[in-house]
Amino acid sequence: MLARRAVPQYQLPSHALPPPALPAAPKASMRLATILSGLAVLLLIYNLRTAASLWDAPPRIIAPATVRAQTGRLQPLVSDSGLATAAAPIRTFEAPTVVADPSAGAPRVLAGKPPFEPRTPSVCGGSGRSGVPVTPRAINYLPASCEGPPAVCAALSAVAQASQQHDGAVLLLVAAHDDASELAPFVETAAAVGAAPRVLVAALDASASAAAKALSPAPTVLDAAPLLPAGLARPARKWYLAAALLAAGASVLYCDVRVRLSADPFGALYHDADLEAPPDPSASAGSMLFGGRWGRSPGERGSMMVAGDHLMGWSQMCESYAIGAVSPRLWFAAASHESVQLARRLSARLGGALFGDEGMVAGGMVWPAHEAEPYVLTEELVGPAHDGITRAGASLRVLEGRCFGGGKVVASLPSPSSSRGAATDDVLTARAFLARPQVLSSGCGATPLAPPEEAMGEAGASTTEKAPFEPWVRHEGLPTPRPLNWLPAAAAAGEAWPRQADCEAHALQPLCTTLRTVARRTAHGGEVLAAVSNKNLVGPGGALDLFLDGLNSANITHALVVALDEQTGTWLGRRGTAFYERRLVSRTGSTDNHATSGLKFAVLHEFLSAGCSVLLSDVDVLWMQNPFTLPSLYRDADVEGMTDGWDDVTAYGYEWPSHTRSLRLGARNSGLFYVRATVEAVRMMARLKGRMQREAVWDQTAYNEEMWWAALPREPAHGIAARVMNYLCHMNSKTFFRYMREDDQLLARHRPVSLHINYHPEKLPRMEDAFARYHGAAPDVDLGNGLGRPTKRAAQGGIHAWHWGVGLKAGQWCREAPRVRGAPGSALGGRLVAAGGRATWSGISGLHFHAGGALDTPWGSGSWGTLKKPGAEHEDLLFADFIGQQHVVGPHADGWPRLTSTRCADFENVTVVVHEGG
Repeated sequence: MLARRAVPQYQLPSHALPPPALPAAPKASMRLATILSGLAVLLLIYNLRTAASLWDAPPRIIAPATVRAQTGRLQPLVSDSGLATAAAPIRTFEAPTVVADPSAGAPRVLAGKPPFEPRTPSVCGGSGRSGVPVTPRAINYLPASCEGPPAVCAALSAVAQASQQHDGAVLLLVAAHDDASELAPFVETAAAVGAAPRVLVAALDASASAAAKALSPAPTVLDAAPLLPAGLARPARKWYLAAALLAAGASVLYCDVRVRLSADPFGALYHDADLEAPPDPSASAGSMLFGGRWGRSPGERGSMMVAGDHLMGWSQMCESYAIGAVSPRLWFAAASHESVQLARRLSARLGGALFGDEGMVAGGMVWPAHEAEPYVLTEELVGPAHDGITRAGASLRVLEGRCFGGGKVVASLPSPSSSRGAATDDVLTARAFLARPQVLSSGCGATPLAPPEEAMGEAGASTTEKAPFEPWVRHEGLPTPRPLNWLPAAAAAGEAWPRQADCEAHALQPLCTTLRTVARRTAHGGEVLAAVSNKNLVGPGGALDLFLDGLNSANITHALVVALDEQTGTWLGRRGTAFYERRLVSRTGSTDNHATSGLKFAVLHEFLSAGCSVLLSDVDVLWMQNPFTLPSLYRDADVEGMTDGWDDVTAYGYEWPSHTRSLRLGARNSGLFYVRATVEAVRMMARLKGRMQREAVWDQTAYNEEMWWAALPREPAHGIAARVMNYLCHMNSKTFFRYMREDDQLLARHRPVSLHINYHPEKLPRMEDAFARYHGAAPDVDLGNGLGRPTKRAAQGGIHAWHWGVGLKAGQWCREAPRVRGAPGSALGGRLVAAGGRATWSGISGLHFHAGGALDTPWGSGSWGTLKKPGAEHEDLLFADFIGQQHVVGPHADGWPRLTSTRCADFENVTVVVHEGG
């Protein structure tokens, strides 16, 4: 049981009315669906890079004339006339964030020509690679009009005069008395490559100032001590000074005084990102550990990793991503709004309570500044926003390590620091539930608060300790999020939304017809909740039926389903559900869950092109509250997504020091995310749509990569602003069943917004039991105890009947009983082998029980043999395990050649018929 702190009582309103009972799902169809789902996950475990090979041909798109759009009601709890207005207005809050309104258009664009144009540099450049081209996000340059401290303006003028350059770029050195001896060698190499006139030395004390002024050629010197706040820690000083220069309209190339130049570094820049930096030497030194996509290593761009949580059984795969730290010793920052916000945030954070001149104190130890700063810089650039923690939204390009490092083509950096070793699976011990006090006291509404800096530091420094439950606070010095670049212009007064011009331009009239009926106009533009489904999930009591009942019970009225085939559209129409029929097929033509999932990006591209923001939801998500009206959405990022992590460490990221210093965090789930109708988001969806057509890649892997990847030579990036949803509000099923359910106080008083049954194979029955708890309650019950909506597992406690790994708790003996391959000592097994070992499984042929214990099935290979039931060792029982599922096989009531197979996960039975004579 988790440690608890007394918190004020918090009562959530009841949003649900008891819906009609759902008929039970047909056993055979659910069993086959579970087997197919298990096969897909097994393929992912055996081939993590390619997942299942789902994409062999471009998707077939039905001509617009055959696209069908119909509108119906999701049986809302409001009247028809209130569909567009019944929801409460979006509640805003005072926070250090600015949420852009699409009616304001794109952010301010600098008038006239920007100081730099994107380019392929003359030094260490490269040509573009094939594939869907990526247009980098435009840089929001600040005007080059110095309104800062007079000393800063004078120094910039002196550099411009010395260099005879009018682009406002400077080469910044920050030096104290102990750096004085390094100034002369640096300036000497800068002079040799023609960069000396741009050098600006910010002297932190009189000794450094005197040493700089004595150099020949003499650089421009800025006496920086009077400009700095008293007591500012040393790692923060350079970022404070950089922010002042950037705010004055000067782009900054920063070099540590120990850097040595081999070529003009300005010639190696791309000018297509807010910040360009090489990998930190500690990151690139161990980059061969992984081997990343496109021949790159995660020390440069990032890579998918998998930890095996074997105690979870079928659900053991924990996908995560790691990217090597970028270097704070050499970087170029464009004079942009985002760069200023980034530099100010780094100055505030590195000068905060956790930091001093020696480094960061956290986790009971001191991280030296040269070790902590690379991670902090990388986290602010690449780490997602979460809760009250905002990010500047600065785009990143990673310069090649061969050019800025050991190769010395452009510059050599100081030697790498040592790394602290950590294994891939160490993250599985993380238990930093810092969100617990907040959701207990205030629920899941968007908030400007976050855990205290000290608590976050403790959680990030160690993944083996449970972090203290500290009340949340407002952080100082957080950046203002980047304004979003809205795709369509605002609709004119009185004009219907979506705009007719956008609908016609993209041939989306059927979609627009549906959107105009079900979407509502808000202060932040049109938005809907959308799910994508095919005929495999339709029918009374099925997954789609239960999903829609969840939407109704949570009073989410502006929602629709994208029907991928005519049968689904017809069923939705009879049910009275709004739908948009879009006939698409996967690359292979497969209609299983994983193949269908990849089609969502093509559909989302259409929604965004029409100017509609979308909360994309898989059908195995149960909604307990309305995220739009609560609101749990922050709306300050291009993409705001659910995490597969289960605490602050796994959801939001931590320093992973395994051979290479990296930022690592859990995957964002591609089955639940909110995407805005922005330029960057529609480009991302176009690229994902293309990748699904061409590559054998799991849709979730591609989704994370496109958000995560930094730009590299020949490989641009979207510049996506990303946010991760709170892991206790938009929950995955591992978080719910393994952690929240076992916390009595949290379970009794906290109502999540959504629950995604993504970790477990028993999707529909677990979803039924969660529905019973949260939507089966009487009106006067706060959270519900399954009243009025019993399931087959109600007598066993509903949600409490399930093991947090795989299957029912009652089946644990079955899953864990000792197994012996083959049939030694088993009369039943011997008879099976003597008959030739071939059989049908629930009427499906293709089973072969081999004499040595190998098992062939239509769904994949497995094993079989003898099994002893505790307390009934005399029973002659067999096991048959395949595609991650365990089964007990015994005599059938009708006798030989029939056998009964009982699945350990949920005790579902099927008949196995042995073919005597082979």
